[in-house]
Amino acid sequence: LTDQYLIAGIDATDEALKLIGESTIYQASVSQNPTATGKDLVVTAAKILGGEEFEKDSLFDLQAVTDANVADYQ
Repeated sequence: LTDQYLIAGIDATDEALKLIGESTIYQASVSQNPTATGKDLVVTAAKILGGEEFEKDSLFDLQAVTDANVADYQ
């Protein structure tokens, strides 16, 4: 079935990474770049508290996680 169907998700949770690494039907996820997101939140919070202008929208690079790169995320 894994050559006909796949399951994918978002967040690249530990369970998802494990299943991707085991070549199950769960074959992909997306890393939402938590490090960059967290840094941006802290910088934005400091600007708000300091009464400074801040960007209201933030864009982050998302990375597809598959069996080809799952080891980089485990």
